[in-house]
Amino acid sequence: MTEVRPVPSVSEAEFVGMLRRAGLDVDAASSEAMHAVYGHLEAMLARNRETVGGGVRERGAEPACVFVPGSGV
Repeated sequence: MTEVRPVPSVSEAEFVGMLRRAGLDVDAASSEAMHAVYGHLEAMLARNRETVGGGVRERGAEPACVFVPGSGV
């Protein structure tokens, strides 16, 4: 079975610019690899932004997972 990769909405040059604006200094091979999977990330974000049951998904609709160091939980 062949894998279908979502096509990123930005070009590789635009993606490199996004990385630089985020303060990330990565080599060409790493940025190419990250750009190759960026379409998957965009698809995941789009699914998270979808409405639920015809309504609007509120930010608090899903409880946050909270890690408190030293709490023993």
